[in-house]
Amino acid sequence: MAQKYNKIATVITAGKSTEGRDLMGLRIAYQPNLPIVFIEAGIHAREWIAPATATWIIQSVLNTTSDLIKSYEWHVFPSVNPDGYYYSEEVC
Repeated sequence: MAQKYNKIATVITAGKSTEGRDLMGLRIAYQPNLPIVFIEAGIHAREWIAPATATWIIQSVLNTTSDLIKSYEWHVFPSVNPDGYYYSEEVC
């Protein structure tokens, strides 16, 4: 999404998980110096709908025509617990 919408979307990293995975999100800004909406998802490992919902929000914000949506800068992190997500998907 950051490549497709490179004028308004940027991949951001908020650090590393306990097991060393990047905590990656997407910053969406239609113009500089706007108030920020921060969304984090994927906090609990087995709640797989949350990262999917955050991804849907990203898609919706990028494809909006709403002036209200464009009046904010969006920081969306679909999975802030990548270790738990990996564990629940690969180990359980």
